[in-house]
Amino acid sequence: MKKSNTVIGKKVKERWYPIYAPHIILGTNKSILDYINNGTEMKMKIETNNRKSVFCTDLGPYHKEHDFIEVTEWTNGEGWDITISDTKHFSLHFTEFDVIKQLIEHLENGQ
Repeated sequence: MKKSNTVIGKKVKERWYPIYAPHIILGTNKSILDYINNGTEMKMKIETNNRKSVFCTDLGPYHKEHDFIEVTEWTNGEGWDITISDTKHFSLHFTEFDVIKQLIEHLENGQ
């Protein structure tokens, strides 16, 4: 039985690109990695920052032993990332937080 050499891919500008290699930029012979590794074609600024974070595990008698809440301030200082026991994750801009505080105050005052 004779085996055939089959090429699976897409022909673009007389070059074959495998359809299973998403890192290839179609129409060129470059990969995305070429752009990332070669600083002349694509400038990428990478920063390392220290962010403020607080963590609390003593949530009271209605919570499980391993429950926690963690609040991390955004690097730009305009909001927070909040994680509650690895099941709830959300982000709040400081303006959203201000509105939530006002709404809760309105509920508590019975207005």
